[in-house]
Amino acid sequence: RQRNETAPAKYEFKGIRKDGSTIYLEASVAAITYLGEPASLAYLRDVTERKKTDALLRASEERYRNLIENALVGVYQTNLKGDILYMNETCLHLFGFESPEEAASAGSPARYRNHEDRKTVIEILKKKGNLSNFEVEFVTKTGDPLIVLLSATLESEVITGMIMDITEHKRADEALRK
Repeated sequence: RQRNETAPAKYEFKGIRKDGSTIYLEASVAAITYLGEPASLAYLRDVTERKKTDALLRASEERYRNLIENALVGVYQTNLKGDILYMNETCLHLFGFESPEEAASAGSPARYRNHEDRKTVIEILKKKGNLSNFEVEFVTKTGDPLIVLLSATLESEVITGMIMDITEHKRADEALRK
């Protein structure tokens, strides 16, 4: 700054307090003239708590991401138009998709065997905000039936939910009935 070179106006750095503990500081610095000489004017702000909170939040997000990605049930997000926003690996596998992009290009309305079921799901979500253990039949990418229990919530036009494959259970029940 004093040599009129480019320097950031705001930056963070780690320091050590007199007692030996670590402190994180944010510096806001400006070049000024003091007594006719170039100088720097700096304001320091302790951001130690914010740094700790950010680290805890990142760790929490990582744990959550690991839980969702490794869940035994399909976890998904769509919007009311039917665009697929997210599917975990289990959900992709249930529908036979190779990638999230492939799932997104297919869209969620195409997964319902009976399109009236989708209308019913949307109506319930709009009315109640959630639904739980709703049995519905989907189709996989190859057209095979996929019977699931669907639980979901609607918040700000985004549907977040879980699906549990019960196809084999339904087939076993049908075989027992016969």
